[in-house]
Amino acid sequence: MNEYEKARDYAFDLLCEQLVYLEQEMAKARMNGDMKAYLSMFRLFLPAQKEYLRLHREQEGDGETDALLTFANGKGD
Repeated sequence: MNEYEKARDYAFDLLCEQLVYLEQEMAKARMNGDMKAYLSMFRLFLPAQKEYLRLHREQEGDGETDALLTFANGKGD
């Protein structure tokens, strides 16, 4: 595992923990009727979730090549 993969895995784990925390806090704020707090946390949640999903796709895609990119780069059959 190279340095990039280690950093990516660390970021992935950290984002996972942050998303769980935000989900819990958002649920509490919503139950208490504090919509201002809920919305401010939701604004943090969406970009964090987007980055989490991007990292997840990247992790799942390790070792796989995109057939269209391979063909476009002239390495296809």
